[in-house]
Amino acid sequence: MKKTGFKLFAVSLALCFFFGACNFNINGGRELAEVRVGGGGGRAANPETGLPIFDGSNTTITISDASGRLIAEGPLPLSAEVVVGVEIVVKATVQTASGTWSRTKTHTVKAGINDIDLELSKTPNVIGNFFFDVIETIPLSGVKLRLKFRNGKTFPDTIRMGGNYPKPVTARDSLGRLYLLYHDDSVKKFTRFDVDGNEDTGFQTAVAAQLPSSSLPNGISDIDNIAIDQDDNYIFLFNGVNVYCLKENAYNHFTCSNRSSLSTLDPSISTVSAVAAYNGTLFFTVPLSASLPQVNKLFACKVELSGSILTLSNKIEKQLPKVRQDNAFDNNHTECTGLFADEDGVYCLLNEQKLDSGMLYALGQLVRYTYTGSAFIHETKIGLNPAASTADPIAFNAQYFSNPIGFIGYDEDNIYIADDGVGIANGKEGWRVTGEKNRIAAFNRKTGTLTFTDTDATWYAYHAAYPSKKTPALLWEKSTYGMHYWTSTNGTGAFSEANKLFADTSSERPTDVFCYDQDGNLYIVYRDNPNPCFVRRFILGVNGYVKDNDKTLGSLSDISAVAVDISDGKKTLYYSYKTVSNNWFVKSLVWNTDFSSAAFPTPPYEIQTALTEITALAANKDGVFVATKEQTALTAPYTIKVAKYKKGSSPVQDGVITVVSASPAENPSPHPTTGDYERYEEAVRDLQVIDGVLYGISSKTTESRKYVSTHHETDVFKNSSKLYKIGATASTLSGIEKTIGKDANDAAQTGYGFCRFIAVKYDEAERIRLIIASDGVWGTGGTAEPHGDPKNTDKVLEYDLAGNLLVERNSGGSFSQKLTHIVGTGFSWY
Repeated sequence: MKKTGFKLFAVSLALCFFFGACNFNINGGRELAEVRVGGGGGRAANPETGLPIFDGSNTTITISDASGRLIAEGPLPLSAEVVVGVEIVVKATVQTASGTWSRTKTHTVKAGINDIDLELSKTPNVIGNFFFDVIETIPLSGVKLRLKFRNGKTFPDTIRMGGNYPKPVTARDSLGRLYLLYHDDSVKKFTRFDVDGNEDTGFQTAVAAQLPSSSLPNGISDIDNIAIDQDDNYIFLFNGVNVYCLKENAYNHFTCSNRSSLSTLDPSISTVSAVAAYNGTLFFTVPLSASLPQVNKLFACKVELSGSILTLSNKIEKQLPKVRQDNAFDNNHTECTGLFADEDGVYCLLNEQKLDSGMLYALGQLVRYTYTGSAFIHETKIGLNPAASTADPIAFNAQYFSNPIGFIGYDEDNIYIADDGVGIANGKEGWRVTGEKNRIAAFNRKTGTLTFTDTDATWYAYHAAYPSKKTPALLWEKSTYGMHYWTSTNGTGAFSEANKLFADTSSERPTDVFCYDQDGNLYIVYRDNPNPCFVRRFILGVNGYVKDNDKTLGSLSDISAVAVDISDGKKTLYYSYKTVSNNWFVKSLVWNTDFSSAAFPTPPYEIQTALTEITALAANKDGVFVATKEQTALTAPYTIKVAKYKKGSSPVQDGVITVVSASPAENPSPHPTTGDYERYEEAVRDLQVIDGVLYGISSKTTESRKYVSTHHETDVFKNSSKLYKIGATASTLSGIEKTIGKDANDAAQTGYGFCRFIAVKYDEAERIRLIIASDGVWGTGGTAEPHGDPKNTDKVLEYDLAGNLLVERNSGGSFSQKLTHIVGTGFSWY
């Protein structure tokens, strides 16, 4: 196969530069002669051919001696004085928006004027790269793109992609002209650009006029793919599996062939993904079969055009490899995103990616075959990350393809490929997209090597880095029907119709049991006896929370804690509850897309803690974390612990720490019949994982019970709290790294009652903060006359990750309980 488009200077296609200058001098007895280059200037014989205008703006001349020493360099025209008899090398280089032409000529300087004539081929030495930039992202309907040439010149038309708009299709002819099939805001268009990057404004009209209305009634809109054979510049147009061939007889004067169908080569061909043409051979890829669309098949066929009769024959086929071959990826599609052909064969770009549900990867591969006319041989595969053979998520690796999307240029050595790369890394909270990795890959056809360079082009997609999830502060308080919730920027805002999360209804009773997932989405447990509990999911959007779906948790009427993990490829909700026999369980539900479809995994996940209350849960990729309270009876001492359980079908404990050891009984018995005594209630109220570190909060209430006349009343009611930095979730739990306490007897008489982590917040330096709701109370003199006033000191507290209190604010909500005074009872907290 002839390598048209890569050989220097096909003489039969030559254009001429004419060079000249005059000057004469004698220097030290050595005779100098004038070498002149381009005295009269030059240009293409006919700008309508698509060739560049040759002038001082795009043409560089160098004159060197035989040793390589530079004598003169500059734009056209150029002249220099050179000693007679010296052998010189003159080189002309013309560089345009999309091509580079160059030629060298050796000349021995003679006395007098030396005019140097050079011939430049119509075929450029370099087909320059083109670029696409994302200029606007449109929700639910894709992006707007801008085409740009290597000299910065842009195409002003809007190019749409995504939603109902397929990606733009490009092709190059032997002159380096770029052809573009694309959608603007409403219409499909087909245009081309000369090598200076100027649009050929008459091209589409000229093409459309030749399309057969009988088989292409919508004209250009019916075309979905294009290929150009650089041997003769035939343009192949595809309408599904139907092929047409355009021949340009004169500038923008075309004839169109009859329709020829690829299905006549193979009845199984129903769709075409990528196409290329070279030296009378048409190459194209299709899905392997209707039952195996995840794999591609490469075809080659001979093309003959006789008058208007287009004939396709001599079908050769080859199954292309799948990028990820582990059985876990059987349903994932490997796409062929581009074909390129030259005298060495055909090059196929393969692409496969998954950027959701935790199982993140973006991979690609270049596969080359030598085409003999009767077979594809000498398969070469390059650029695939070796981790593709595993069943794991895959981090971005700069040595390999990430997201190859098409061929963009070539020269005598290299083929250039756009790699619309995706940064992927395994962080502390799972696999995340880390941003753009836009590059240009260069495949050296001589050495078979692949190199990458970064580029400012954004190509077809903008891969935003996984954002720092920031949620509003969640507030709540008792209402007629359970709790009502609302959001506030900093936790101080009062409930209003504008900020409420939902309306109160008599049929639904939201509880104060809730959690967040790693994306900031909110899950609230609802209870409405005798109906079973359900969990409602609220999706975190730009303007706050939006109601999603509900999931009923079997026949359970009470849930003590929930946690959701979405970091490991499956979305999992963990929940805890107590049976009538006082056994406590943790179970899970998993789902992929719709929360209402969540179901028990097979085998089910189950943790059982007999006679041990479960008070809080957390989960991430490292495990499930369970806060418990061990107590055989309310009159017995209690112990508070946090345990870690590995994930999987058989949860195994991976460490446990004791938070409170053998504390006095909460409700001591026997207590004095007529004397005073103390009563306690304490638990870990919430757990939260931040950047791979587990934090917990606990609160303790202390009641001083005073004997009044014939009965006991609560005279003093206080609470206190602790914040625990427990440690890295990836490690076996072995102790508490740090404890920060809030004493019940503080001088300010605040009474801290940490109950929930209520927001994810970052400061101006993007440092995360712990936002804690404190359902605090303080009351003394509950049996006095007149009695003391109960204080509900509800706060929103902001800590840094080292446990330093940064801000303390009065809360806009009263949270789960209130301290009141009841005659004959004293203080009551309910």
